[in-house]
Amino acid sequence: YFSPRFVEYANKHSIYAIIENLLKRLIISKPDDPIEFLINVLKHESINKPSIFILGPPCSGKYTLGEYVAQRLNCIHIPLNLLRQAVEGNQDTESTSKARIYANFLKNRLAEDDCEKNGYVLTGYPTTLEEGKALQRSGIFPEKIIVLDAPDKILKERAALKINESVNNEPSLDSEDITSAGKSEDLTYLNSQVVDYRHHFTTLSRIYMDKIIPISADRSLNEVFHRTMCHLSRPPRNSAIWTPRVLLLGFSGSGRKTVAEKLEKKYNLIPVHCGTLIRREVIRETKLGMDMKPYTDSHSAVPDEMVIDLLKTFLSEAACALKGWVLLGYPRTKLQAQALDETYLSPNRVIFLDINRADAITRLKSRKFGEQHESHYNTPRRSWIWRQPYAAFERVNFKFNRFAARRIELDEYYGNRALYVDADKDEETVFENVEYLIVNELPRLTFPE
Repeated sequence: YFSPRFVEYANKHSIYAIIENLLKRLIISKPDDPIEFLINVLKHESINKPSIFILGPPCSGKYTLGEYVAQRLNCIHIPLNLLRQAVEGNQDTESTSKARIYANFLKNRLAEDDCEKNGYVLTGYPTTLEEGKALQRSGIFPEKIIVLDAPDKILKERAALKINESVNNEPSLDSEDITSAGKSEDLTYLNSQVVDYRHHFTTLSRIYMDKIIPISADRSLNEVFHRTMCHLSRPPRNSAIWTPRVLLLGFSGSGRKTVAEKLEKKYNLIPVHCGTLIRREVIRETKLGMDMKPYTDSHSAVPDEMVIDLLKTFLSEAACALKGWVLLGYPRTKLQAQALDETYLSPNRVIFLDINRADAITRLKSRKFGEQHESHYNTPRRSWIWRQPYAAFERVNFKFNRFAARRIELDEYYGNRALYVDADKDEETVFENVEYLIVNELPRLTFPE
């Protein structure tokens, strides 16, 4: 298997994405000198530049959205009217299909320096299967395709508004839809356009199935833009060897152990409870365990250096390196978090399970019964009643105060790496929210050097 050091380095520096992009460019371009070609790509092109299509029926707001997205991502916006101009000025329109002319124009446009460097957003195109295949034959493959849609009633209302604006010489950013509709006050033509779009999109979507991101356009522009950017901020999936290294933080009673158990059961991740690991090492009477024993016997904190050595040894074992792990009970301070990051085993998911103190205490007190759901209803038989030693109020209060005192500094240290889940919900809902954060890729973040 690949060593943890290699996997960490490769993920940190996007090695897999770079290799995937180079292979894609090589296959599409088929250069005579592959080595020289790859060197030029690495020198002059951005690896993570956006390549986005935005599609939708007339009056769905795709052109307006395209302008906003291009501005936010600092890339080039290519609306449909540029393609129309290319066709109008082409003398071979009669002998060559429009799809091929559009594809050739786009291929040349995307090869220009601004698109090569910054990426692009193409709006309103392709609309048919023939056009989509022509783009693919020209080596144009989008990273993501935003598909807007809204009920026909909403589209008609917007069309009527746009027609009024055009009559009053107040064209909107989406005036291209009106142009294609001939600015007719009769909405019959618009209806036929919508039907035509939906008919062609059914076949077009088959060749882009894994790239399409549907977005409801029946919302405010700000909300549509926000939802779009949430999807675009996530990097495309690649063939990276990605091993989950999950850190769960939260009050006692927030459900960390329950979530870890569910992750172990469903994804075979290794649950790593720092306290349990220390006690196991002491029982085994290893050299490190014997060094820790005086601290555990006196109920004192084990020095950070010893804990880090223990974690490095355990997390580097083949099982953790191959399957991934979920860490509980460490770090508790900013210094401990820094020490963990200085290893090659820093977590790639830092998840805070948020719950208020009163609710967490209620959960812990309910543990004196066999099942939590029986603590308030259906009083259990006396033989079922039990109390965990650590659930005593004094111990619980100590744990709460310890975490609360360090919560802010952990928040600040992890910054945009930190993810938050509302833990004041039922087990399944909390687990589903944590699961979503783990299995879905996140925007590339900057980790401490």
